[in-house]
Amino acid sequence: MENEETVLNNKSSLIPKIILGTLALGIMGGGITLVNRQVSSGYKNGSFEAIGNYKSPAGDEDVGIKITLRNGIITEATSDVRATNEKSQYWQKQFSENFSKEIVGKKIDEVKLDRVAGSSLTPKGFKDALDKIKTQARG
Repeated sequence: MENEETVLNNKSSLIPKIILGTLALGIMGGGITLVNRQVSSGYKNGSFEAIGNYKSPAGDEDVGIKITLRNGIITEATSDVRATNEKSQYWQKQFSENFSKEIVGKKIDEVKLDRVAGSSLTPKGFKDALDKIKTQARG
């Protein structure tokens, strides 16, 4: 009959073998890094587009936003001027030429724009579009 100390030693030597076996299976199975990134960011990789809406003094306006994601991080961003009012078009153009440097390289969930190149209303349309993009990228 084994004494208590021998049983404990045998059990503790089993634990590293189980861990190594699990790691070997994980490495042989491949794709673990990708799975971890998917779980940690919660977003699919790829390009996503949406139209955001906001109110300006001239009425309702739209702005088109396209975002490329990699592991939950924005790698590229473009904006499409869709405003109908001349002043809104001007401010959307200012926004379009400057917003990407504010968000590229950031996690999508950490992006918040209040004012970009003097434009304070277009960022509201951007936020609306970004919320739609997040929904697409999670799906």
